[in-house]
Amino acid sequence: MGMDLNGAGGYERFSNIAWGMILELASDYGWKPQGTEPAQWYDENGELIKQLCPAPDTWSGTYLSNDYQWVTDEDAANIADALQRALDDIPDFDTDEKRVEYGPGELPTSPIERSFVEQGLVINVPNASLSPVEYFSGEAKQLVRDFIRFCQAGGFRIG
Repeated sequence: MGMDLNGAGGYERFSNIAWGMILELASDYGWKPQGTEPAQWYDENGELIKQLCPAPDTWSGTYLSNDYQWVTDEDAANIADALQRALDDIPDFDTDEKRVEYGPGELPTSPIERSFVEQGLVINVPNASLSPVEYFSGEAKQLVRDFIRFCQAGGFRIG
């Protein structure tokens, strides 16, 4: 499962770990989440067709679900600004601990990854214990640059 983002900037996809990391990175560099707006669908005349949340006043404003919630233009711009401030601190080279390998005797915390290891497989996965700056080091720094451009284009839907 991952996060599919659609908006004025096109389409972006993040794994759950990467999505959490990029939001944490933005927060670390000054982004103050405004909260998302509940999913609503409109027809070509601007009339509300469907609201996926039971009622707007019950919506939590989360960024961490796939409920087709909306990140506003202003919030997206604030995310982009915060990530722009982070770029200079993200190393251009990968850290040694970028990925972690699990095998017999070493079980990951993720239930899905754990099931693979319990079947006797050795897996190599992104290291979720890294700081966001370390996580996006090296080639992954381009993901931050791409997401900045995506956010600068305007609001987006999380699905």
